[in-house]
Amino acid sequence: MQPASGIENQNVSWMRGRGWWGFYVLVLLLSRGVLYVTPFMDQKYAWTVIHVLCTAFHVYFLHWKLGSPFWDNSGDYDRLTFWEQIDNGVQYTANRKFLTVVPVIVYLLASASTNWATHPLVMNTAVLVLELLGKAGFMHRVRLFGINKEQ
Repeated sequence: MQPASGIENQNVSWMRGRGWWGFYVLVLLLSRGVLYVTPFMDQKYAWTVIHVLCTAFHVYFLHWKLGSPFWDNSGDYDRLTFWEQIDNGVQYTANRKFLTVVPVIVYLLASASTNWATHPLVMNTAVLVLELLGKAGFMHRVRLFGINKEQ
């Protein structure tokens, strides 16, 4: 989907490079390190905390917030979420797969670190389903319950 203005989408153009993948993984590992040295943190729940925070970040910034902060795109992206802007809306690209696989890995780390205990497992699974639902191909440009619906 090429924008009508013909201007490159600066909001997501930085994702063409692979450097951001390493940065993203580094942020996750540094977050784990911070929780490791946090005195009141029970270490078996550290990955669960990261999983929940990461999902909250993804849901808000990738699947909730509309538009682009750049004014020179003639409004081409005003009704699209960040996820819908990635790779011009093409499904199952390397970037989209990366942003789908990483939360699954964090889910597995979170569930394994709690020894698959029932309560954390249910919470981690619910959080993962919430995150993956927004990334599913059939949800492209779908607005649930009229939230963020085009005017």
